[in-house]
Amino acid sequence: MTKHPLIADTNKQYVKRGQHLIKELELELTVEQMIGACLFNRAKYYSRDKGTDHADTIKAEAYERYLVVLETCSYNARPVKLVSEYFKDAGKEFSYD
Repeated sequence: MTKHPLIADTNKQYVKRGQHLIKELELELTVEQMIGACLFNRAKYYSRDKGTDHADTIKAEAYERYLVVLETCSYNARPVKLVSEYFKDAGKEFSYD
């Protein structure tokens, strides 16, 4: 199983009640809503200037990779589907650990 593009070893603080926040959002947001959230976060992390610290660039690139996944499925997610429903229908599985 492929590791989810947004899951990093350093973001364990996003795990609540045994479930990662990204997985919770995929259960609640449509593909289009998740694309919007990722576009926002990608822009936010690319706009930060911290000199030699590349952590924000790495985060922005993670959102870029996840956007590729979401954008390829957005055309097939009609009528509007939750991200989790699309992934299930498309047979996509990610590890959230």
